[in-house]
Amino acid sequence: MRPCSHQHLEQAYKDLDYLQPLAPDDHRLARELIDGFLTQLATELILLKGEGRKMLIHGHVGCGKSTLLNCLEVRPDLKEHFLIVPLFIKEVSNPDDIEAIDIMIGAMTAAMDKAFARGIHLDESALEGAIGLYKELRGLLKTEITREEGRGGDIKADAGISLPSMLQWLKAGFQANYRVSFENRKKVRETFEPKMGQLIERINETMTAIETRIGHDVRLLFLVHDTDKPRIDKALHLFEDQGYHLSRLNAMALFVVDKAVACSGRFSAITTRLGAARPFPAFKLVEPNGNFSEATKRNRELLTALIRRRLPEPCITKEALGRVVELGSGHFRETLRIARESVFKALLRESSTRVEVSDVDYAAIERANEFNPTQQQWDVLKEVLQNPYWRPAEAKDTYDSPDSPVLQLLNGVALMEYTNAEDKWLRPHSVLIERITRRK
Repeated sequence: MRPCSHQHLEQAYKDLDYLQPLAPDDHRLARELIDGFLTQLATELILLKGEGRKMLIHGHVGCGKSTLLNCLEVRPDLKEHFLIVPLFIKEVSNPDDIEAIDIMIGAMTAAMDKAFARGIHLDESALEGAIGLYKELRGLLKTEITREEGRGGDIKADAGISLPSMLQWLKAGFQANYRVSFENRKKVRETFEPKMGQLIERINETMTAIETRIGHDVRLLFLVHDTDKPRIDKALHLFEDQGYHLSRLNAMALFVVDKAVACSGRFSAITTRLGAARPFPAFKLVEPNGNFSEATKRNRELLTALIRRRLPEPCITKEALGRVVELGSGHFRETLRIARESVFKALLRESSTRVEVSDVDYAAIERANEFNPTQQQWDVLKEVLQNPYWRPAEAKDTYDSPDSPVLQLLNGVALMEYTNAEDKWLRPHSVLIERITRRK
């Protein structure tokens, strides 16, 4: 085994990037962590194909939901049944300010883009609904596009509209302005909200036309990224208040949802309207009673392998690696985050070329300092540490309000929820446990 060098640590620091989702062929992807869940989702989506249902995948921020969607996109078993269309809200609108209108217009645009890329024949008769919406949006925003009349290969619609140019305007003209301009979003929403039925009808006409042209009983499947990004109040507004509109989209769609939203007392109403909800696998490192089991041992081994894909064995001591896994709380991003900061601490010590326990402890202190719980939130964390099944009295916290201390802690991953074919239970982030026990 070759010794570790500063160059190895520098590469490990880069490989431990925890912010960007992974592509399915990325060597850093530990497939064994999510393969079972991927198969479960694919099977369920195929079974639901004819129903046009929606599905919600919920998990803590950074748990790997976007990577999961990337892996679903390339599955051969799904491609037999669906035209899979990834939809990135950050390309369509502002992820902190999402409305159902944004998702539906974005879905229509993404579906047409995918269909054209696949060589599916679409003409003006097939896209009559999309053309009508395009004209209205263009007039509303008074944005000019470049007409490409006379260009070979372009398909012409009414009034000399080129369908490829129309699609280009929707992507580059409309969406580019829409996601950065609150005024444009406000104008479009105020125009279409009173006539949502007409808007949805136009969009559904386009979806149906695309599916008809594909044939072979293939349905559209949207994998919607970034719907776990808004604040709790915004997310509840999107999925509860506007869930009816999303449910009317004539296609299957898989949305990602933040764990705090899934723990809200309003989530049951959301799933009743939209469809099934599935939790992203939670990798518990201890049982609720504080003991270890075969399951917790296996989870620790899997998370150790996750780190090993990025940080070679000679570059971290066995004790330090175990400490990283422990402090990561079974959460992908938190585990990688602490590992990366530990590598950075080691790089600052020129006398050593491997990560020691002291480096991990420094990284944990810095991560803990980034949390700023209120006194009420500290009280919640203390209660949960003493009783993982603790729930607040209704008078104190109904779980219905976005300002709920519990939901705020879950949203910021200071508090973790674990559920895998067992009763849901809670545990504070591992970097906070020592501080919780010190507080009176």
